[in-house]
Amino acid sequence: MPKILIVEDDADLQYLYSAMLARHGYEVVVAVNGSSAILKLTNSDFDLMVLDINMPDLSGVQVVQFMHNDVRLKHLPVIVASDDEARIMRMVWGREFLEAWHAGDPERAEIALAMREEWE
Repeated sequence: MPKILIVEDDADLQYLYSAMLARHGYEVVVAVNGSSAILKLTNSDFDLMVLDINMPDLSGVQVVQFMHNDVRLKHLPVIVASDDEARIMRMVWGREFLEAWHAGDPERAEIALAMREEWE
């Protein structure tokens, strides 16, 4: 059974996401903030993460940055759940830039950087 980590500080949304996913047979683990998410990611394996961006201690962006620097976590699929579209798009294009740069693809990195700047 696929195991999904829900990272959400809003109790109502935690319940909503958990109930929906559990009803479809997924194993659900909830982290109430970014620090808790990093602890759970470090100590367990997940197939997917649903991640809030705006949280009080560590933001979703900081959680993704932590994951990007961890070989075991950098390829974990993440669904970003937030109402801050501009911040999400900056994060997506920023990550694309880093991946392209590290892959030695300067043309793709330049495109990603230009797209990121569009959202600033």
